[in-house]
Amino acid sequence: HCFAIYYSKEGVRQYDLRADTEEECRLWVDAINNASPKLSYCFAPNSFGKMLEQKQEAEQKQLHLLQILETERRAKWHYVKQIEDLTAEVKKLKSEILETERRAKWHYVKQIEDLTAEVKKLKSEVSSGLPQWLVYDSFADNMTTCHGELEMTQLLTRISIDQKVIVLT
Repeated sequence: HCFAIYYSKEGVRQYDLRADTEEECRLWVDAINNASPKLSYCFAPNSFGKMLEQKQEAEQKQLHLLQILETERRAKWHYVKQIEDLTAEVKKLKSEILETERRAKWHYVKQIEDLTAEVKKLKSEVSSGLPQWLVYDSFADNMTTCHGELEMTQLLTRISIDQKVIVLT
């Protein structure tokens, strides 16, 4: 007379037990089923299955959390890379702005120098053909009304000297 105890989940284990009579066999089975709570928990048919289910649930939760962690790491790496790219772009744009400002300033200074030279040339031409007091007054009036040499040279002004017309543009 034999009886077997086995677990049918992952680690398939089987214990074969033998008794001389059928009565002894039933006594063994009853003793195992009626054993102390600690032993009955271990030998109860559903307790091992429940433990395996709990283990599988815990493993699935762990796998899920690892996937979330990996996703967050990838997102962090992506954001860091994006920040580095944007920082480089900002530096590039700042340098372009500074270069453009430098060129504009140089161009403006060059225009002012050219206009100043033109004004001096015209002053000398006008002063050579007109009486000194007339030249001084006409330029003084233009400078006060036009707020500087740049605006004065941009106005269209005709000055007649000995049948010649000088145009300032």
